[in-house]
Amino acid sequence: MGNLFSCWSGDDKVTRPSDQAPQGLSVADVSYIKSTMNKLYKNGQLLDFGMKVFKDLFTTYPYTRDWFPAYHTSPNEMEQDDNMIALVVIVMHTLRSYVDYCHEEETLEGLVEKMARFHLKRYVTTVDMEIFSSCVIRQLKKLLGIEFNAKQEKAWTKFFALHNKVYGRIETEWLDPLSHLSVTDVTETETEVNKKAQ
Repeated sequence: MGNLFSCWSGDDKVTRPSDQAPQGLSVADVSYIKSTMNKLYKNGQLLDFGMKVFKDLFTTYPYTRDWFPAYHTSPNEMEQDDNMIALVVIVMHTLRSYVDYCHEEETLEGLVEKMARFHLKRYVTTVDMEIFSSCVIRQLKKLLGIEFNAKQEKAWTKFFALHNKVYGRIETEWLDPLSHLSVTDVTETETEVNKKAQ
């Protein structure tokens, strides 16, 4: 699976809103990311934080409410909807699992791949994931204030850029199942299909 989550020079480019290529996660980045998540978890703020992220998402990007037609996505109703609470808990624990394994590139990549395949079936794109990432970072700033410094923000930004790179690769494969094959592989696949059709 390559050196996606190790330190790399930035030869691989990711299309991001800022048009900056991610720099990879350093040991310090991993430490910043994990310490931020530990603060939320140990202080019992994970559910509250998750609710704030989704309120931000639904308010700033109202079209995302259409993903959950059976849920109460109005900011005033979310906390009374057991299904919405369950969704937030699942998403926050998924995020926590990413953070727990952000130093193990292959495991993290595998986790993101599974999540991407599930969400792409529901037409959640890489751009949507970038939007969600921006809501997470914005709410970390609001919740933690000065405890969430520039180095932590940079680490989380790199973390999500790497996450979205994996998601984007899976989206490309999902939209074009032959995109990851070489020309030889495509020719062989077409030959096999033609044989079966005869």
